[in-house]
Amino acid sequence: MPPGSRVSQHEVAEAVGVSRIPVRDALFTLEREGAIRMEANKGAFVEEIDADIVEDHFKLYGLIVGVAVERTTKRLDDEVRARLKAIRDTVQARASADTIAEAGLDFQNLVRRVGGSPRLRAVAQGLSGIVHGNFFAEVAGAIPATREALPKIIDAMLSDDADAAVETYVSWQRHNGELVIDQLRRQGLIT
Repeated sequence: MPPGSRVSQHEVAEAVGVSRIPVRDALFTLEREGAIRMEANKGAFVEEIDADIVEDHFKLYGLIVGVAVERTTKRLDDEVRARLKAIRDTVQARASADTIAEAGLDFQNLVRRVGGSPRLRAVAQGLSGIVHGNFFAEVAGAIPATREALPKIIDAMLSDDADAAVETYVSWQRHNGELVIDQLRRQGLIT
């Protein structure tokens, strides 16, 4: 729907064959994600997405999960080291795109589990929805960027260099944001 369009709870509920309650809940979720805005006594309206929004999203995600990368680096034990090495080796083996995507997600989940507090995980989860579907399949260039960045991040972590790991992680997320902006421009969804 174009930016500014009103989203009718009734029409959505009819179209998908559910009551208005789950539609209303979905609209609140979309509002938290910044996709729509709710106006009292007027309804829900589609928000415009622009390059700044995408850039902010990936910068914030990089900074927030970067905290978990730093903590994970400081909390390395034999099990976490082994898991990081396995992820790095998978990425460096020039595995398939699906395997690289899975390794990238394994890394994200590992650092959020080991280095994240419940609050950090909740905030990171709230930022994970700007690209719906499989990020690695949907965004051109995401796989090569992961192949390049992830081994560097992991090597820094395994060398106990939390600063380098975080710096590379944040840079990787900013680059992912640039990839998304480029793709949205190609699709004509932002100018």
